[in-house]
Amino acid sequence: MVQTVLLVILIYATVVIGVYRRLIPGLGPAFARLPTRLWYDGLFDSETWEIPIPAELAPGAYAVYTGLYRSSDQERLPATNADGGTFVDARIPLGALSLE
Repeated sequence: MVQTVLLVILIYATVVIGVYRRLIPGLGPAFARLPTRLWYDGLFDSETWEIPIPAELAPGAYAVYTGLYRSSDQERLPATNADGGTFVDARIPLGALSLE
């Protein structure tokens, strides 16, 4: 059984501040509702994560990304945007987090 890992990456400028992982044993992010092998173009799903933000983080804008990889070989799973283009390092931008 292939194990997929969902990750969220927090970046300040070009420095990776944190990588948060959640192991998804053979089911994919949509869990039992729709395993990754059944995904199709245009599929939309959402999930809420609570991410611990270290108290010592400086104020500023932090980029937030997500992605998937196989736990067996740490290979990032490819992702494409709506125009068919690929994302750098298979990281999908989610937006920014501003700390004041």
